[in-house]
Amino acid sequence: MKIVYEFDLTPEDLERIRRIINIQLLPILVSVQEMQSTLTSMVKGVRKMTQQSVALQENLDELIASVAAEGNAVNAATAAIKGLTDQLALLAQELQDAIASADPVAIQAAADAIQVQNDLIVSQTAALAAAIPANTTPPVPGN
Repeated sequence: MKIVYEFDLTPEDLERIRRIINIQLLPILVSVQEMQSTLTSMVKGVRKMTQQSVALQENLDELIASVAAEGNAVNAATAAIKGLTDQLALLAQELQDAIASADPVAIQAAADAIQVQNDLIVSQTAALAAAIPANTTPPVPGN
């Protein structure tokens, strides 16, 4: 069974309905589109941050291996410091780019990436410190 409603709408009635839609519904649709755009940017930021976190962990693992492979403590410590400063320089550049773009999502993603890097360094400090003397020869007494 199908129910059919019939209305006798005048052109003026249709114009009033159109105005109501324009005044009340269109701003809601625009707001929904803006929220969708913001959410899309946030999802992209989270994806990028996840990829960066994986890359940072891989870089830190490579740095630990590289430091452990050094033949003396000075070279090992220098390699550790250089590796960490290189990673910080990349993060600083990313933050500068985000600030220049004035994109709040990019700025937050850069700040989050810096925090992730800090957390990784803190969690791997013991491994990095242990890697310095791993393959180094002790100094010869009297030299």
